[in-house]
Amino acid sequence: MATIDLGKIKLKWQGTYAGGTAYVPDDVVYYVDGSVGSSYICVTASTGNAPSSGGSVHSSWNYLAKGQAASPTTTQGDLIVRGASADGRLGIGAAGKVLKVNSGANGLEYGDGGKVLQIVRARTTSIHSTSNNHDNMRGNLGTSNGSSIVSCTITPQSAGSSHFYIWCQTRLGINGNAMGVCTLMHGSTKVALGCANGYAGDAGEVSIFAYVDTTGLSGSQTFDFRNHGTRGGSNMYANANNSGQDAALAGTGPGGANNVGAHLTVMEMLD
Repeated sequence: MATIDLGKIKLKWQGTYAGGTAYVPDDVVYYVDGSVGSSYICVTASTGNAPSSGGSVHSSWNYLAKGQAASPTTTQGDLIVRGASADGRLGIGAAGKVLKVNSGANGLEYGDGGKVLQIVRARTTSIHSTSNNHDNMRGNLGTSNGSSIVSCTITPQSAGSSHFYIWCQTRLGINGNAMGVCTLMHGSTKVALGCANGYAGDAGEVSIFAYVDTTGLSGSQTFDFRNHGTRGGSNMYANANNSGQDAALAGTGPGGANNVGAHLTVMEMLD
């Protein structure tokens, strides 16, 4: 008559695996292989044979419940991505960066999401006047001459591999028959200028477009849209008519409200 071992009609928990312990079928142990902790059931009497190594189960054991490696993430916002042979951590990117496929098309990375890296914009609806004599555009066109219409600062995010694209515009009124000049200044350097002629009660308009290479630039950069006056020194008004009235002549918004005025827009764009 067969003998039945009542202690073996159910799984027998043996705790954490110990190399010197003799295990018999239906013994169950806990064992950590690398960074993965799992439970194993003995299927063949075994002593000194670890349940698994490098993810491969020993022939004396079977998985009872396979565990999962500890999360590789360390910081809020991290992602788990598949590497060449295992899951790994992709650390959260810097502010303003986007998740995209890398240049090798075999993984993910954080980087710039498009050609436009940033945009800084400033505007004014105030009247900015000067009687500066620009001397036929050969002189009196520095940062100490005329009056600033609107300015802004921007710090390049990718100096050396980007350009600043600048657009500024204003309406001009000239008190006299003269040619007026507005300039775009980068720090103390004149980048570009625009001219307008004034006759009687006419009002001119200046719109300047320019590119500035970011190579060699470090830290905050200042761009200044300036009213540099007229040849001869007649009064010139930005955002006004030839009498210095009617601010925001550069345009009107919804409902006819004067809310446009002079503006300066600086965009950093990747090359």
